Amino acid sequence: MSEKSDSTLDDDIADQPLLDKRVIEGIRNLKSGRGGLLSRLFAVYRSQSVRLFADIAAGLEHGDAEAVRVGAHTLKSGSAQVGAMQIAALAKEIEYRTGENNLASAGELLARIEETFRRTEKEMIRQLEEMG
Repeated sequence: MSEKSDSTLDDDIADQPLLDKRVIEGIRNLKSGRGGLLSRLFAVYRSQSVRLFADIAAGLEHGDAEAVRVGAHTLKSGSAQVGAMQIAALAKEIEYRTGENNLASAGELLARIEETFRRTEKEMIRQLEEMG
C-alpha cells in the first residue's frame, strides 16, 4: 500500500459517512437495560478520542512514531466501533504514514481529524436528540 495523495484521500473520506447509520442502528438495537447505551458509548468515545488526539500530538512533537501509530490505531478502531467512519479512515491513513516513517505527513492529518471530530460530535448529538 502506498501513501494516498491528498485528492485520493479526499475522495475516500467523502465516500464515508460521518456516522454509519447501520452501526448506530446496531447499537440502538442492543438490549442495554436502563438508560441509553448509545449515549454512554458516545460519551466514552468522545473522552477517549480527546486523549488519543493528545497522545498523537505528543508523539508527533517528540518524534515518537510508535506512539503516533498506536494512538492512530486505537482511534481508528474506536471510531469504527461507533460508526465514525471518516475519522476511522483518517486515523488509518495516519497509522499507515507513521509506519512509513512519514511523521510530517501524518501530522498534517491530525488537524483534519480534529476538525472532522467536531463535525462528528455534532452529528452524534443530533442522533441522540432524534432518539428523544
